[in-house]
Amino acid sequence: MVSIIKLFLALTRSLIMGKKNLFLVIFSTCSMLFAGVTGKLVGTVTDASTGEPLIGVNVVLKGTVLGAASDKNGDYFILNISAGSYTASASYIGYKTTSVTDVRMNADRTTTVNFSLEISAVEGEEVIVEAERPVIVRDQTATTVTIEKEDFENMPINSYADIIDNVAGVIENDNGGGDDGIHVRGGRSGETAYLVDGFYVKDIINGGMATDVARGGISELSIITGSFDAEYGQAMSGIINIITREGGADYDLSFRTSTDQFGEKNNWNTGRIEGTASGPIIPTMPNLATFFISADRKRTDGRLKNNFLPRAVLKVDEDGDGVYDAGESWTDVANGQYDIGEGFTDANGNDMWDHAVYDSSGDLISAAESWTDVANGVYDVGEVFADADGDGVFDGDVYALADIDGDGIAEPLKKGAKEITGTYNWTDRLMGKLVLRPINNLKITLGTNIQNYENRGFSMNYRQLPERSAVSWQESKLMYGRLNYTFSENMFVTLSYSKNRVENWTGPKVPGESFLNDNHELYSDIFTIPDDWDKSILDPGSEFKWLSYYAEPYNDSNEDGAYTDGEDYEDMNGDRQYSWGVFVNLREGDAYDNTSNYEFYGSYPIVNNSGDTIRMGYSTYHSYYNDYSETVQYEGALTWQVNKVHQIKSGFTQKNHKLFNFSAISVGGGYYGVSSDPSFILWEKEPVESSFYIRDKMEFSDLVINIGLRYDILDPKSEYADPTENIGFRYDGEVLETSDLNSIDFDAFAAGNVEWGYIDEDGSFRPPDKASVKAQWSPRIGMGYPVTENTAFHFSYGHFFKYPDYDNMYDYTNSGGIGGEGVPSGLAGLGSNNIFNLTGNSMYPFPFNLGDWYIPPVGSPNIKPERAIQYEFGLRTMLTPEYLMTLTLFYNDRHDYISANIYDADPSEYAIYENMDYANSKGFELGLRKLFTQNFSWEVFYSYSRAEGNTNNETSNWYAAYLSSVYGTHPVHRTITMAWDQPHTLNVRFDYQHPKGFGLNVLGNMGSGLPYTPTDARGRYIADENSGRMPYTAIFDAKVYYDLKIQNMAQVRFYLDITNLFDKENIANVFNSTGQPDESLNPNNSPMWKYRPYYYGAPRHIELGISVGLR
Repeated sequence: MVSIIKLFLALTRSLIMGKKNLFLVIFSTCSMLFAGVTGKLVGTVTDASTGEPLIGVNVVLKGTVLGAASDKNGDYFILNISAGSYTASASYIGYKTTSVTDVRMNADRTTTVNFSLEISAVEGEEVIVEAERPVIVRDQTATTVTIEKEDFENMPINSYADIIDNVAGVIENDNGGGDDGIHVRGGRSGETAYLVDGFYVKDIINGGMATDVARGGISELSIITGSFDAEYGQAMSGIINIITREGGADYDLSFRTSTDQFGEKNNWNTGRIEGTASGPIIPTMPNLATFFISADRKRTDGRLKNNFLPRAVLKVDEDGDGVYDAGESWTDVANGQYDIGEGFTDANGNDMWDHAVYDSSGDLISAAESWTDVANGVYDVGEVFADADGDGVFDGDVYALADIDGDGIAEPLKKGAKEITGTYNWTDRLMGKLVLRPINNLKITLGTNIQNYENRGFSMNYRQLPERSAVSWQESKLMYGRLNYTFSENMFVTLSYSKNRVENWTGPKVPGESFLNDNHELYSDIFTIPDDWDKSILDPGSEFKWLSYYAEPYNDSNEDGAYTDGEDYEDMNGDRQYSWGVFVNLREGDAYDNTSNYEFYGSYPIVNNSGDTIRMGYSTYHSYYNDYSETVQYEGALTWQVNKVHQIKSGFTQKNHKLFNFSAISVGGGYYGVSSDPSFILWEKEPVESSFYIRDKMEFSDLVINIGLRYDILDPKSEYADPTENIGFRYDGEVLETSDLNSIDFDAFAAGNVEWGYIDEDGSFRPPDKASVKAQWSPRIGMGYPVTENTAFHFSYGHFFKYPDYDNMYDYTNSGGIGGEGVPSGLAGLGSNNIFNLTGNSMYPFPFNLGDWYIPPVGSPNIKPERAIQYEFGLRTMLTPEYLMTLTLFYNDRHDYISANIYDADPSEYAIYENMDYANSKGFELGLRKLFTQNFSWEVFYSYSRAEGNTNNETSNWYAAYLSSVYGTHPVHRTITMAWDQPHTLNVRFDYQHPKGFGLNVLGNMGSGLPYTPTDARGRYIADENSGRMPYTAIFDAKVYYDLKIQNMAQVRFYLDITNLFDKENIANVFNSTGQPDESLNPNNSPMWKYRPYYYGAPRHIELGISVGLR
């Protein structure tokens, strides 16, 4: 087969060489990358005068114990070399020792260094040359971008995420299209795998990278956008692999800090500090043990910290007289109803005017308190006014004491006004690595990567009370050990163990209130709930945190906890009927908009079921989320260099997961808030993943072939809840319907004595089925063909797959956890009956009364993995000694995408995730690169691609059905443009380095507008989904620096990091009814609600910094 391939390639040689000016390239740093962290050095040693091969030449990497001897053909190879820069040295009796410096080794890449030794007349002579990196990488079989430590130092970036957008084929969208995030060559955002030192660090419940690495700790970052090797699993679009640094034989220290605290608009209150330290544990034995430590801290309030309003939105009582001072003119008369400010007789002494009280028939029970009806200087309902704008509504000033900047003085929300939004982002990262070499052929690596993250994002609802909005936390910790043992010069084995734990919280963080404890857990004493959850016996003064909407107080005469026709009530809005959501008088601390009566969350009275005011409450984010995943991973791999051509690698992986999810929805909502009691979701699962792979990398003189096969297995270890079945229970030998669930004592659930399953037509009980074990074979092949030293092409083909994120498997099921050890520690103080009432319901194992939701999508552990088939073809050629051009074509098919499919069931419909969607993407990537000469280099890459499919994400079908139910239409299933489809993108990089220390580095990204779906004012589609286009975007970032060397001991750098260099206003999202970011046809959108600062990209921002390196 190899011979046939080589014959075919030979037939194309003349065509390619004759037309090489037609072909363009992508990146010279492209190659096939594997999940390993080491590379291979190969070469030939010859006599400089005769060209004859030299046998037995000793080739070593200085500062390491690695080396090899040349064979009879003068060939040598050294395996198992960690990524980094080295000096390779060849020595032979009678010849000058030749050393090649700056030999860069990349993970699982073959680097070639040939030696030509000169005869020596004097013993000990040495020739030193600098390694020349090949522009055409001969063993490239797929598109990969590698960014090394030196690149990181010069680029305007602080994390891997800052470089992603500037890689051809990668698009980041935040347009609310249903799948925001990083997309590689048209795939969904969750299709990328993230690795640190070869270990997977993805948040397997929610998706995305969980553990980042401080910038100073990165040795190299590789981003694979093409087909990847069989060693990689759980990815369909791309791989992001970070290799961390190791300590060396010398001690190194570095320090870096930066700030943006100059200029009012530039000041986001940002501060960064970073430090690294490395070297040998024992100075006299540098090869025995080395260490590397990197840590950084970032504190910032973010770009939305100071939100400058583009127009007048709200107005306040600036002179403090309590009356409107502007607006349309009106005739101020006594209007026959009580108005604010008029005197009244306080008959019951409650310091407020009381409405009349009516019974259910509308008959008067008690008259309203008397008042003095006067012209009060304030516009009142019923008074005649001049309708200047013809909207039929009196437009006046609004009295709302809104202390925007927190100085105790109310401010007018006018154009240019600044509101303090309370946003912030805190990140701490720590990376440590210890390398031990107790004997020459054994290397032991121990490492850890820790990240703590806390964030409060911008909230439209809580923009006036940011301290009561949600805060998100994440803590991630990767700990690992790797043993690398070399059996011989052509074989080594690697054994690895790792534990990766990721925990997330979202909830309120209110100073002085015990909603969450110091561990971010929900306190059990935030409310006092009667054992039988009987709302009618809540007493005045209860500690229940009632976070409700407004409702008119009533007398709960039958004590059923709900208003019943016939019960007395207070008619607060004067409509002579009992009302929910009534408008109440403005109070200090509230902020209103006079256009649509939209109320930003503020203070309100808390009333009990007898209509008594207990106390004033304040709106707080009243939901809570906590999840964690803990993955223990075992790995083993054997690498065997069979001969000069074949390198075989085989390995296995076992991942044991522990997953936990707890969600508390509308805590404290209750009858006056959402229509049901608080809903809790609670599940714990322990799925297991296993995989095996084998690949052969064949390196001929003019052809490189990577061929591999991968096998993956997933055992969800969970029952499969099917709502289309008749759900029932079995307890103490008796079969029970779901309506009988509440008759079972909670302790029986806690002890695991209650089985759930299905009741067949004959009344018999049937346990639920276990979700089946999923398995798949994935063949992959890649070929690299260097036609000449200056021209080469590659081709790759492969099958790829990934399991859906685990929340799509298990969410909304409650299966496997109520009571007992399944109760979160934050709820440990609640009694068993309370727990039962919160987690148990008549539709267990589903979590809540589905009447409160529109057919919630239910997780399914029985869904299959999603699959993809990728094709890639690429060609590279040197136009001149300075200019490299590339062309890469790709096509990706994706199958078995999950989607929420709706089923009829009793008592409510359900939507279950199933494999039913499809998508494809195709395009080409074209590039031109000038190599670094005359102090500068640059790169320009143009990409054209299209991404199409039948849904944007797993809930698109669910949402289409919802819209159909609202508007009375029928959903249309067809191929659509994906929400992240960006046909045209341009990536630019410029690097200038002056010999005297001055430098400039620019990264740029331009792209055509992302899609949106045009609608009318009501939200109905008026064109095909994703058929509209937003404006193009352009972001250029720059680093300007000056390096100052202090003898040979230290190097100091002064620098400016500038994001959005040209201060372009980029549009991230628009209103679907207009296609504009600041205008909506929806009449219910007030000016304040229309202005959404997150619809715009960040403005220009500058950080000033200094770094110091000591050696």
